[in-house]
Amino acid sequence: MATDQISKYALNILADFKPEDSPMPPEAVALFRQRSQLDRPSLNCLPWGIPASTLFAPVHKIVQTPGLIVVMAEVDSGATRQIYTDGRKMPLDPEPLWLGYSMGKWEGDTLARYTANVSA
Repeated sequence: MATDQISKYALNILADFKPEDSPMPPEAVALFRQRSQLDRPSLNCLPWGIPASTLFAPVHKIVQTPGLIVVMAEVDSGATRQIYTDGRKMPLDPEPLWLGYSMGKWEGDTLARYTANVSA
């Protein structure tokens, strides 16, 4: 992966803020700094989740149809998220999926997505 494709936020989610202008409360900043010094277990997880998959790789491929949006991650070949936008209800016992079972609806020009994180 080319380093010019890595988002500046991959290394610092507060890259656009001066330390004194942080939107995080002081206790959250302290916890963030403490945890950023640790070995991050999430770096060993498969598939990569949000936001890691969007910060360390080029833009995903997004396919939109009237009742379904499919998001294909470039960083994890084969990792796809299906977001059903056809009005169906969330199943009571969704099938276990790596990226959960997602429903979505358009609120104006914004996609609101709801995911049941179910894994085997």
